[in-house]
Order: sequence, then structure tokens, then C-alpha cells
Amino acid sequence: MLSSVRPLLLLALLPACSRPTPVVGVPAEVVEPAPTVAGTYRFVVSTSHEISCSQSFETHGVSVTYDLNIDPSAKVTLKLEGQKSSTFGPNFGKYESGSAGNQFDHRSTPFVEQWSGVAKAVGDTVWLDLASGALRWKLACTRKQVDAKAAAADSNVTTSVAALSCTPPRRLGDDDAKNVPALLFAALPGLRLSADDYGAAEFVELRRLAP
Repeated sequence: MLSSVRPLLLLALLPACSRPTPVVGVPAEVVEPAPTVAGTYRFVVSTSHEISCSQSFETHGVSVTYDLNIDPSAKVTLKLEGQKSSTFGPNFGKYESGSAGNQFDHRSTPFVEQWSGVAKAVGDTVWLDLASGALRWKLACTRKQVDAKAAAADSNVTTSVAALSCTPPRRLGDDDAKNVPALLFAALPGLRLSADDYGAAEFVELRRLAP
């Protein structure tokens, strides 16, 4: 009799002794609107590059103003306005001697773009999903502190400025990637980055814009 009861007792104890291990889910990345970066920002870029030889020289560059607005509901508008320019002509020696005449070719192409979309925060990154007609532009932005000179052109005083660093840039040339790897949006009046290279010489400066 005892031997027949023992299997039944073991079966009754099994559910209590072999509880399944609870499954702990990995929380998904929180995606939410980004009103914490609401504000009006500006970033201005001016670049110039020169290539010269024994007979001639060429300069090309771009100047762009980026005006960004993020409202408290996370709606975004971004306006780009600027121009792409180039100059071709005789080298300095020929110009100084007067033998070259007025053989300069100046070209300038203005442009304006309007973008709109939404801002979303994913962890420490703020994503700007923008559209302009059929074009799409997705910017990844992070908050950072940058050192910028004062607005006065004759001042070398540098202060730390809060900026929204966004990539990838738009309307800049491939040769600008080294000096302008990201758009540095700062609250109005904003920031201006100037980058010029003339042969072996190079000048890069980040300066606050005047109110």
C-alpha cells in the first residue's frame, strides 16, 4: 500500500518544486517628443579654398545660414539660405605686372531651402526628421559645450557656449568635412564658423554672432 502512495505524493509535490524561471524583458529604448530642446537657434558657416599654380588661381567656397526652430510641441522648421561662389583668374604675379588684363571669372549661385518635421529624443540623442518636398533629411543631434570667441571681431576672448551638434551637414563641399563635421546650433544670436585655406595656410575660427 505504501509503495503505491509514494508515486502519487511525488507527483503532487512536483509543481511546487519545479517553478518556471520568470522571463525578464529588456526595456525598449524610450522614444518621446523632445520639448527640452525647444528654442530658436542659428549657425552660420563660411568656407573658402584656394588652389594656385604658376599661371592662375582658383577659389571656391560656400556661405550658409541655418535657422532652426523647435517649438514646445516638438515641431521643427529649418531654413537654409546662402550662396556657393567661385573665382578663377591669373596668378598674383601676372596680375601685379598688368600682363594678365582683367581675366577674372566670378560666379555665385544663391540657394534657399525650407525644411519641416519633428524632433524626437532617443536616449541622449535628439533626432530631427525633416522633409522638403520629396527630399528627406535626418539629423542626429547631441548637446555639447563648445569654445567660441566673443562677437567683436577684434576680440580673442573665448567662452563656453551650449550648442546642439547635428550631423550630417548639408550644402557644404566634401573639402569642408574636416573643418565643419557638424552643424553647431546655438540659441540666438547664434554661432559663426569661418574656415579658409590658402595653399599651406589654414584659418578656422568659431565666433559668437553679434546680437
